[in-house]
Amino acid sequence: MKRTIICLILLLLAWLPAEARIIDLTDQSPQSTKRTYEVTVPDEWKPYLAVGKLIVVGSPFYGVTRTNRSITSMVRINWSVRNLTSEPLELKVNYGSAIITGRWKTGFGVWYKLRPNEQRMIDNIYPISSAAKPVRFRISMRHLRPAEGTELDGSYYGVWTEALPIYRSTNDSLVTCKKDSPHFVYESFELRYSKDHGNVFAVTMTNRTGQKRPLAVYVAVGDPNRFDIGLTDSMGRNVGPVAESITDVLAGQTTEIQLAYTIPQGAPRPLLAFTLFEPGEQWIAADENDEIRRTIEPICWGWCDLSSATKAGLVKMPVQIPVKERANLIAQTETEHFLLRYRPGSYAEQNIERIIKEREEAYTKLSSVLQMELPETVTIDLYPDMQSKGLGSGTTWTPCNTRTNKHICEVYNETYQCDAYHELAHIFSYHFPDYSSNRGGIVEDFAVYFEQHYMQVDRVKETLQKRLREGKLSSLDKVLQSDSSGLELVMVIDFLLKKDVEKFKKFYVYVTRSQKKADLEKASQRIYGTFLKDLEKQWHEFINQSEKS
Repeated sequence: MKRTIICLILLLLAWLPAEARIIDLTDQSPQSTKRTYEVTVPDEWKPYLAVGKLIVVGSPFYGVTRTNRSITSMVRINWSVRNLTSEPLELKVNYGSAIITGRWKTGFGVWYKLRPNEQRMIDNIYPISSAAKPVRFRISMRHLRPAEGTELDGSYYGVWTEALPIYRSTNDSLVTCKKDSPHFVYESFELRYSKDHGNVFAVTMTNRTGQKRPLAVYVAVGDPNRFDIGLTDSMGRNVGPVAESITDVLAGQTTEIQLAYTIPQGAPRPLLAFTLFEPGEQWIAADENDEIRRTIEPICWGWCDLSSATKAGLVKMPVQIPVKERANLIAQTETEHFLLRYRPGSYAEQNIERIIKEREEAYTKLSSVLQMELPETVTIDLYPDMQSKGLGSGTTWTPCNTRTNKHICEVYNETYQCDAYHELAHIFSYHFPDYSSNRGGIVEDFAVYFEQHYMQVDRVKETLQKRLREGKLSSLDKVLQSDSSGLELVMVIDFLLKKDVEKFKKFYVYVTRSQKKADLEKASQRIYGTFLKDLEKQWHEFINQSEKS
């Protein structure tokens, strides 16, 4: 009898779901391996900067980045940098990766602000092309700014690593990785489900300091079989619902932070990933994109297979609706200027009044600035996810686009809502007199110009004023010939719109047809009655004008 009971207990233990088991990889990334690479700096940088070896800690894994705010393939790196001077120093580093056998690549830059004589150990996680295919990781150091203000452009490419080994998360584990933090102690995380609160992620942290400190938690959900194709692909395809929180943890206190999350449609094998950051000092670096950079150090990160966690009763999966049905937008609302089509019960339907308000406000602003009305109602299709948008609209390369001069297709869900102005600005431009082309950087920058919160004119002008003083501002013909977006072209649009709206429309049409300098010269003389060089001088005067004057 006793032997029978023991056998039953062993069978019960074997049957109990292993999905709830947590693999806790303390202060390391999965598959505890380290790869070391030599890093050097250009000779002209050596009086200012010293760098240590690059260490790739472990293998690729899943996490959530602050900038992308989505479930992303990640890698953890360590390397040290030292300011050899007694003055502040700014260093720009580009991080990138590429799949060995494919074309998917990632890349983004970070400005590091080093205090006098500071030596800093960079210990961070960065997005890479894939956690399912072999990748190579690269760092390159492009710009160094000593205190005297002379920027040293080394155009120096640091190192490409060899192919990193693949990490595949197991289906029976909840996995966490963590690193030492001077301010927080990671205690635990868990998944819960209840009828009242739905699916909840909970993490417990202790503030080990004597003062209140903020803690940022990001949680994202998606299907790795669909999104693991690189950040260069459409944001709408690789992002799933994301929850985020910044909580003040009291001095010496242990706090549990809870975030409710949703599981997207079309994700039969969803993965949950999370990352905990400690927000740091915010500072502005006037790089080519004039972006705000924030130093945020990750404290811990982790991921788990939600299908497996469901078997342990930790998660409840949604009823999956076939993509063909999700793509069928059978509900609609008509407003003064729009026909909005969407799914019944979707996030778009739940927020339809807000959508109407935002779109009508965008129409009013564009109509006022451009001094025109559209001749027809604009149809906006609001799909619940990228998969259904791809099937319904036939466009899978972007979460938001125009199909004709009166039709917009976009993804609208808990995670992703397109800017109300961007695609509508394209629609307006299609109705400029004699419009027939869609070429050149001015096409995209015209839409970007109207995006909400894109441009703080004072700050942009300050950046371009500095470039103008230093002789680094591109010539007007070069700006108009550009195929890529940038502050200079956006400021040209601002200048020409404020100069004369109707002439801007005509000039815009000419520029979209040809970016040849001779054609731009003809357009300037025909429309503005002046040579392109004279128009450039007017643009420079506009840049030097203060918005407050």
